[in-house]
Amino acid sequence: MAVCCHLMLPPQHCSDHSRHCRRRRPRVPVISVVDAHLFHFSYDGAGVLVTQINIVVRSQNDNMKAHAAFSNFNLELLFDGIRIAVLSTAAPYEVRKNSSVDFNYDYTSDPTPLSPQQMQYVDAFLKEDEVRFDLKGGVRARWRVGGFGSFRFLCNLNCRLRFHAANGTFSTCSSSLDDSDLYISKARQTQAQM
Repeated sequence: MAVCCHLMLPPQHCSDHSRHCRRRRPRVPVISVVDAHLFHFSYDGAGVLVTQINIVVRSQNDNMKAHAAFSNFNLELLFDGIRIAVLSTAAPYEVRKNSSVDFNYDYTSDPTPLSPQQMQYVDAFLKEDEVRFDLKGGVRARWRVGGFGSFRFLCNLNCRLRFHAANGTFSTCSSSLDDSDLYISKARQTQAQM
C-alpha cells in the first residue's frame, strides 16, 4: 500500500473505475514493509539494549510496459533516535514490469547503551505491549520508456513500525509524517532527457 504520485490524467478526466483510467495510470515504483517480526527486545541491569528483528521490504513496479531499475537503497531503523540497524543493498537491482522483489533482513543489534529516560520508555512499551521503531530512508528508481526517455523517481519511506512486545508480531506500519496518510511510501517523479 502506498500514497504516491501517478502518471495519469487529471482527476476530472479520469474516474477511478473507468477502463480509460486503468490504461493511463501506471503507478510509480514503490517501497514498503510487507512483514516484520521482533524476536528480542530488552535491556540488562546496566541499561544496555539488545534488539533482534526481521524486516521484509518490498520494491514494487506496477508498470505493465517497463522494467524499473533501483539504486542507492538505504533505510535506517531507529529507536528513540538511536540507529539500531542500516538496511541496504550491495548493488543496483532491477524489478521486471508488473512485478516485485522482496529483501529479507535479519538483524541483531550491537549492545546499545540507554539513558535512564530511554529505559523508562522501554519499560512503558513493554507494559503497553507495543514497541515502536522508525524506519527512514529511500531508494532511487528509473523507468526507461520508448521514445519518452527516462523517468526518474525518488521513493522515500518514513514509517512507524509497531510490534506486540509479548510475541513480537508486526501490528502496523504507518507514516510518521502525517497521521492522515493511509500508506507508507511516497515518491517524487521527475523526467530526464535521454
